[in-house]
Amino acid sequence: MAFYHAATIEASTQFEALISTGWWSSDTSDHCKWHGIICNGSGNVTEINLHNCSRGLGELSKLEFPSFQSLVRLELSSCGLNGSIPPQIGKLTELTHLDLSGNFLTGELPVSLANLTQLVELHLSQNHIYGSIPSKIGSMKNLIDLNLGDNHLVGAIPPSLSQLTKLTFLYLNGNQINGSIPLEIGNLENLIYLLLNDNNLTGLSHGIGGLINLIYLSLSRNKISQPIPEELGNCSSLQHLDLSNNYFTGDIPIQIGDLALHRIDLSNNLLVGRIPSGFQNLRSLDYMNLSHNKLSGTIPSLTTGH
Repeated sequence: MAFYHAATIEASTQFEALISTGWWSSDTSDHCKWHGIICNGSGNVTEINLHNCSRGLGELSKLEFPSFQSLVRLELSSCGLNGSIPPQIGKLTELTHLDLSGNFLTGELPVSLANLTQLVELHLSQNHIYGSIPSKIGSMKNLIDLNLGDNHLVGAIPPSLSQLTKLTFLYLNGNQINGSIPLEIGNLENLIYLLLNDNNLTGLSHGIGGLINLIYLSLSRNKISQPIPEELGNCSSLQHLDLSNNYFTGDIPIQIGDLALHRIDLSNNLLVGRIPSGFQNLRSLDYMNLSHNKLSGTIPSLTTGH
């Protein structure tokens, strides 16, 4: 009886919290029947999904996060949200999916995000978030999909990111992240997609060779000035490699010719020497662009670029 009473109080609190946002208008007082709301058997909200809503919702802080202790999914992408992400979001400790992408959110990433240790998917892309990536992000060990792309993030990639060993998709593209890609990134053996393009990165460590399941790697439009690490040849699953528009120097490592690449773009760098003969064995190749370097040798006949 006490449990039922407590659950009733929590559901009533959630009703008031939802009403106070001004995001819903409904003829029924049962908030579990409102658009985008899913409740459990006790009447507690477990999902809020208003993605691609037709009107701007205003500040995210309108939602009283501490009232939703049972929430596992919060999807408010492309909803015209503004303001910063409130620290109180760290109270949603049962959350597994958080998508706030495609809004107008500003401010820094709150350190309290690290409290969301059950989170599997975190999408904050296409906002105006600035500051650095908190080092405590390494505590979110269940993350599989992390997308912070197209924001205004600065600073280096924290080595603690390597603690997210379940990570499969990592998108940090379209920011102003600088420094070198850390050696520890090689610990992310489950990584399939790694997009770091359109940043201010200056170095690529040989730890990249630890990404044995990586299929897609994009580092284009950075400021990386060094030889291409031969350890890239250890990325045996790699199909898409884009290192274009950097300052890579030296020869193309012959190990790249052993990969089953579909697309390779090394254009607009400072590469010299001969095109590795192994490139003739890239039978799955759909596209190759080696232009605007100082290379010599034969380009495989399968290419569609030059």
